[in-house]
Amino acid sequence: MSCARERRISDLRLGLKSVCFKAIVTEKSDVRAVTSRDGMPLLVCSVTLSDGTGEIPLTLWNNQTATVFKGDRVQLRDARVENFRGTTQLSLNRKTDGLIVLESGTKAPITGISN
Repeated sequence: MSCARERRISDLRLGLKSVCFKAIVTEKSDVRAVTSRDGMPLLVCSVTLSDGTGEIPLTLWNNQTATVFKGDRVQLRDARVENFRGTTQLSLNRKTDGLIVLESGTKAPITGISN
């Protein structure tokens, strides 16, 4: 899965699909257990991503919750910009590996993220 065009968070608009970009995880909520509508147990948490042009939340599910930490530099591929309960956020396809940790716990500043 390759990115034809990398975007910046400031350029993201509701309804965009196949979004690709690199960012720093600036916040991570506690992981919590929830039950899906069909009764399946799930793990969920939220992270805030920043690339120096803006911030946007991303919800992580199940195995993804244990792979991303505050300070990580990540790459998103094939994300969607959606509205959930009045908040614009990113969503990943749960069947593809659209989140890659490029660098763990980097101390790089939020601004000036290089490709």
